[in-house]
Amino acid sequence: MQKNDLDRGALVAGAAGAVLFLSLWLPWFGVSELGFSVNANAWQSFGFIDVVLFFTSLAAVGVAALTVVAANQGEEVELPAPPSLVPAALGGLGTLLVVYRILDPVLEADRRIGLLVGFLAVAGVVAGSVIALMEAGFSVTSLSGGGVPTNAAPPAPRPTAPPVAPPARGGTPPPPPRMPPPPPKVPADRPPPSG
Repeated sequence: MQKNDLDRGALVAGAAGAVLFLSLWLPWFGVSELGFSVNANAWQSFGFIDVVLFFTSLAAVGVAALTVVAANQGEEVELPAPPSLVPAALGGLGTLLVVYRILDPVLEADRRIGLLVGFLAVAGVVAGSVIALMEAGFSVTSLSGGGVPTNAAPPAPRPTAPPVAPPARGGTPPPPPRMPPPPPKVPADRPPPSG
């Protein structure tokens, strides 16, 4: 990928990743009883979701750092897939997990500001990563076809004739497949038969 200018999508994802990283220490859930309030951040509330969000933030910030370094050096970096694919995938998973916890809070606790900030940040990682993928020439349809950029040449056509099986040992090869007979030729001076 040529990096003569900064990739805005990766920078948006990186900024959202930094906010996501910081949001992990904000209160996500809390309980208020008899004038006392107890809050829990993401690390205290989750056993798996916090790890996914942590790696999502690291991937987003890492891709943004890679983008800045590549832009400053002005060199081409050849990668098998666009780097924004990793934070996009992790961010998609993280978004689903946070939405699940918005709808079903931990231990029926009250939702706190960290949950909202974390949700917006992980959604920002996804949005920035998708923008970066689109800037790199990738689309959802090209990803299902093996990650080929949309500006790549189409694949070579496949042969239409079925392959012929090799002959059995000591035997004769099988006959070729039968083709349907051609339609009968009608002379030009006679009208076609009506049926």
